[in-house]
Amino acid sequence: MVQKQCVAIALACLIGILPAPGVAAVDIPAPAEESRSQVLNAIVAQSGLSSPTIAVCDLERKCLNYQGSRPPQSAASLIKVPIAIALLRKLTADNISLDTQIYVDPSNYTEENFSRIKVGRSYTVKYLLTQAIAYSSNIATNQIIDYLGWDYINKTLGELGYTQTRVSHKLKGYRTNPSKNVGWEPNRITSNELTAMMVEIYNRKHPEYEVLAEVLSYQVEKVLGFRALKSSPGRWLGEKTGETSQVRGTTVAVEIQGKVYIITMTGNGRKRERKIRRSLSQIVDYIVSHEGI
Repeated sequence: MVQKQCVAIALACLIGILPAPGVAAVDIPAPAEESRSQVLNAIVAQSGLSSPTIAVCDLERKCLNYQGSRPPQSAASLIKVPIAIALLRKLTADNISLDTQIYVDPSNYTEENFSRIKVGRSYTVKYLLTQAIAYSSNIATNQIIDYLGWDYINKTLGELGYTQTRVSHKLKGYRTNPSKNVGWEPNRITSNELTAMMVEIYNRKHPEYEVLAEVLSYQVEKVLGFRALKSSPGRWLGEKTGETSQVRGTTVAVEIQGKVYIITMTGNGRKRERKIRRSLSQIVDYIVSHEGI
């Protein structure tokens, strides 16, 4: 608690709400937009993360970001959110049921951490979607890519306004790559666009996004946003995490004082989980102390 209070005071001093230690208090006007945005700079400076990106938005699309338009070194499993969006748009456009069965081709096998998917079997679309998002299944994601096709995924994302996000490679395991239709270049995503996607999901802009909000709440890996929010005033609603040897990241939906916010963060470096959790907590503390962003 003492550490959080110190961080809050430091941030308040930085943006001009409190005087610096040893300086007499004076009447200070509300912080300007430029000063308000400096809060993320302060959090980044303390984070210890290498090449971090951060985006924070409420559902009215009032946002802050730090390098939010710069793609991280790897999109990792965060790319599964736009793939899921493209899948749900396809189901709605073609009136396809979530109970439709899809065969999982053995060529899409990779090692899994949490997933219950087996190649050579058929599963419903809803089950594949849940495994891809909540259990971060690469096998399920790769089969969804085959089901939709590269052109459909990227055309759909472009039509929805996500011009920097690009799905162009299947997901691989620790040692095993999928053996067919693998792709041609790394996937690309930005914190700004991923946050915008999550805002649309939690605004239920399209009816099918209700399903995706539900699936995000089933997230089984809870070492980032979920754990960071356990001791904070924010209430965790759902999350998608991602990790490679290069990048660790998360996009998390949190309710704070009755409002929903999306926080997306990626970073490199050692002990990334602890640093990301600390930064997420500081962002929530800032939102609480300022009743918004």
